[in-house]
Parts: sequence; structure tokens; C-alpha cells
Amino acid sequence: MPDTVFVFGAGFSAPADMPIARNLMREVLRRPDEKAVRATYRSLFGHSHDGVEEMADIPMEDVFTVLDRAIRGREAIRGFAREQIESARAELVRGILALFAERLAAFDERPYRAFFEEVVARRLGDGSPAAQSADPFSIISLNWDTIPDWLVDRYGTQRGVAVDYACYDDAAPGSPHHVPSLMLKAKGCFNVKLLKLHGSVNWLLCPSCSRLYSIRGGDEGPPRLDAEERVECAHCEGVETEALIVTPTLLKDLRPVHLASVWHQAMVDLQEARRIVFVGYSFPTSDFELRYVLLKALTGRQRPAVRVVLYPPDEKCDPRRKVLRELKEERYRSFFGRDVEFAFVDAETFLERADLAWEW
Repeated sequence: MPDTVFVFGAGFSAPADMPIARNLMREVLRRPDEKAVRATYRSLFGHSHDGVEEMADIPMEDVFTVLDRAIRGREAIRGFAREQIESARAELVRGILALFAERLAAFDERPYRAFFEEVVARRLGDGSPAAQSADPFSIISLNWDTIPDWLVDRYGTQRGVAVDYACYDDAAPGSPHHVPSLMLKAKGCFNVKLLKLHGSVNWLLCPSCSRLYSIRGGDEGPPRLDAEERVECAHCEGVETEALIVTPTLLKDLRPVHLASVWHQAMVDLQEARRIVFVGYSFPTSDFELRYVLLKALTGRQRPAVRVVLYPPDEKCDPRRKVLRELKEERYRSFFGRDVEFAFVDAETFLERADLAWEW
């Protein structure tokens, strides 16, 4: 039974300069080599020129939902044949992967070091068999980046601590060998459950045999997928794997068995947790899958203590930011009730202060 479940939103990755949802496509559209992405925006939404700022004002969910709806319904859109729609979507995903690979290559671990050293230490406990079989905490991540993955491995590998994705993950071709997540405890490892509900930029899925491959990082930094690289399945000759990330769409596809396993484990951990700590997550109403899982997990039981770490701190909260922050507060209060505890700090402060994460 996990004592604490952490839920990390985009704000958790802000110290590493990872792109957040409202700026993600703006940054993709600005990249010089994303002509195909800009062409898709022009065609779908009637833009007559390459006005990046104008295009970027279109919610990313609108773009992906339109494409996903057409693909799922096997429909065409004027100016887009079916194969062009699939190609346009693939170009959008490729642009996102390229941006994340660029940012992860420049990752600075210093803001995160103390927190993840503590994660490893707390998972080890006294190092006994009882500690190894325990389940003291888990991490739910709504992000695609591989910062938690790499840091747990970086500080934990030599001590027998490893990332547990809660699904069976083979080592990607060319990636260092690792024990599949579902076998960690049986092999005597101390697992840190990292439940990536929206997939990850280091996950590759074979469309033929449905094997999941995970790329693990070395000393060079967090693992990432080269958007231009073609990785064949090790078991299906000639079949290329595909990145497994759940894009921001109102028609999220959570059917792959690996994602189903991750979401189920998240619900079980939320059912059993005494405390839930949300960090850098705005709790949007559009994220109804997580709201549904939370509702199922918490209905009919004594509610766990809930702490929410939100930016900005009071000293940086101008009138506009204050209004936005109050909207986020109200979403949490309307869902969990009035006794939610808020800590208004930035992610760096959370990472540095053990009292915000563990000692409450």
C-alpha cells in the first residue's frame, strides 16, 4: 500500500525548460524545419501565411482532435486525403519528439538532484527484504519527458533501485539491457513505480506484435528518441516501431495493453494512498480520463489528504496570475472538497524542501 502518491504535471518539468502545453506547439511551429506542420495549420484553419503566433493561438487539442476524429472515422477533410491526414498527424508527433529531444539533450540535473536522491533513499529504506517488498510511494507522471526515469536510474542503479513502469518493457535495440518492469521485484530489485499515463518519449511500440520497448539513458543524459531514427522491432523483421505518446486530444487512445496496465496500477495506488501530492498540474476539466480514475479510486472510501503545489508564489502573483491561480484552486476544491492544502511555490522550491513532499 503506497503511503504517498505523487502526481507530476508539466510544472514539475519547468526547471528543466521542458515545453508546457500552452507553449508546446508555438515552439514546434517556430522550428525552421517544421514546414509540414505549418502547412497543416494553414490548410485546416485557413491561415494564408506563416504567422506562427496566430497559428499558435489555436489550441493544440483542436488540431489533434480534428485529425484523430478523421482517422478514427476513416474520413477525409477537404484538401486532405486519408493518407495525408495520417501523414499530417505523424509530422506533428515528429515535431514534438524533435523538440523534446533537443531540450533533454541540454538537461541540467542540479535542481532535481536532492529530490531524487531522497526518492532512492526512501525506496531503499533499511535495505532489508521487508523494505524490498514494500510499496512506500509511487509517482504518476502526466508528462512525456524522461527526467524522473533517468534520475532514478542514475542515483539508484548501483544500489539496486530501478524504474518500474508497471508494464512489460523490453530493452530497445541499441539501448542498455534492463530488467523488465514487471520482473523487478522477483529479481530482488527495489522498484520505484513511475506511472506514465500519457506514454513517454522513450517508449516504442511495435504495431505488429505489440511489444513495448523502452530506451534507457546512459551518462549522456535522459533517454530520448531521435525523431528521424527508424527503429525496427527485434522480433518482427521489417516492422518499424512507433513512439507511444498520448497526444493532447479529446479522443485519447488508451487501448494499448501497456497503457491499460499503467492506468490500472495508477487507480489501485490512488485507492490505497493516504496522501496525494499534485505538483505543477492545473487539473484541467478536459483531462477527464484522470478525473474519472480519481473518482473511481476515491468514491466510497475515506478521502486521503491532498496537497497541491501550484505556481506562482505569492510574491510573483500579479493580478492576472492571481486570477488564473484561483481558477486552478477552485477546480481542486470543487473536486476534492474544501480541505485541500495548497502550497504556492515554484517547482524548484518543492524539489528542495522535504517538508513539502514527505514530512506532512
